[in-house]
Amino acid sequence: MRFLLLGDIHCYGHCVFDAIKKTGAPLDAVVGTGDLTNTGGQIEVESVVGAVNSGLESIGCKGAPYITCMGNHEFGNKTHSDEENAAYVARFEQYIGQKATQEYEINGIKFLALSPSNHSGNYTEATTFAMEKLRSYDKEKPIFVLQHYPFINTVYGSAGTSKGDILQQTVSRYTNIIDLSGHSHAPITNL
Repeated sequence: MRFLLLGDIHCYGHCVFDAIKKTGAPLDAVVGTGDLTNTGGQIEVESVVGAVNSGLESIGCKGAPYITCMGNHEFGNKTHSDEENAAYVARFEQYIGQKATQEYEINGIKFLALSPSNHSGNYTEATTFAMEKLRSYDKEKPIFVLQHYPFINTVYGSAGTSKGDILQQTVSRYTNIIDLSGHSHAPITNL
């Protein structure tokens, strides 16, 4: 399996296209960890999806899936009412063409895209979904978990975060999980 991981692209579609071209074929999927937009607007979401699709087509991998979760910027990067949050989730789902929290299987490998339900990083619904799905997984195979907010003390800049504590406790019971997150904007070279 070969996939391109994108995180915190903030609507830079030309960079997405260039990254796909540079990675080249074969590519089984493009995987994201949220903040594909700056404000969660329709034009931004469509721009990023268009760049992914154009990039995949340019390397002969048209039809490879784009799997991503929501980040805080998909909620307009501010706190909203529950009704407004639901509208942001619906917009994301409509233009990405997938559920905000969803399970995927690519070449026999499972992916869980887990989205928060608001800008503040509430993962209650995603945690329930993950618990249900993880119970039935083959413990011999890897499982990729995509989320925007990193778990506490797992990446540079995450020492003070408290997003997804219950989710972290849930997935930490499994030894075959590969957690992919964004939000920190800190490259691994900062360590």
